[in-house]
Amino acid sequence: MNRSDDKYLFHIDQLPAVLNKAFHNYQVLEIDQNRIMGYESLYFDTKDHIMYLHHHNQKLNRYKIRIRQYLDSETFFLEVKFKNNKGRTLKQRIPVMGYQSLSEPDSKDFVSTNSPYFVDFLEPKLSTRFDRITLLNPAENERITLDTNLTLFNDRKSITIPYLVTAEVKRERSAESRGFGKLLLEERIFAKRLSKYCLGTNLLYAEIKHNRLKPKILYLNKLDRTKQYDKLYSAII
Repeated sequence: MNRSDDKYLFHIDQLPAVLNKAFHNYQVLEIDQNRIMGYESLYFDTKDHIMYLHHHNQKLNRYKIRIRQYLDSETFFLEVKFKNNKGRTLKQRIPVMGYQSLSEPDSKDFVSTNSPYFVDFLEPKLSTRFDRITLLNPAENERITLDTNLTLFNDRKSITIPYLVTAEVKRERSAESRGFGKLLLEERIFAKRLSKYCLGTNLLYAEIKHNRLKPKILYLNKLDRTKQYDKLYSAII
């Protein structure tokens, strides 16, 4: 779980063409005859959203802390993701019993060992839920995740963006001109980084600083061909 990753955002209408191009060179993850898996994640941050602000302010070494549930198997993992100043993502995780597990001794030790944060100063900020297709290309040593039906929610609000596909190409080294990156370029889909946590923070906490992310929110608004989400983005753009 030490990798480089490239992220892409595109309209779900483009997904069939993308999957058709990937047919001959990519394998698809299948579990119990199911190729679309459900995921849900609960993200934690400090009271003043310091992890989000580090991302927004382009701090080179930054963290995300979450508990992820694999809905099909009903298993949970506490995860710490670290993005270093070389653009690499390192992820550490341990199995836990559920979303309330952050206060358990093993979880506290895990967070303090793998991040500069202490559990007592963290609080749940938002959750994400989505469906995922996972592809693998052994020849290119890359793994691709294609996420759809994204829902962002907290205890005050819930937002679903059904037209959005968020794709991530995970490999040893970034390479947009080969492998899956090249396939996306052929469909005129270009790399665009926006994490689900940052998107959720923008849409669920409109009062939080977000000026650096406005161009990406504008891009999401342009992807909405029905224009029914204008009001959703208007508070930000």
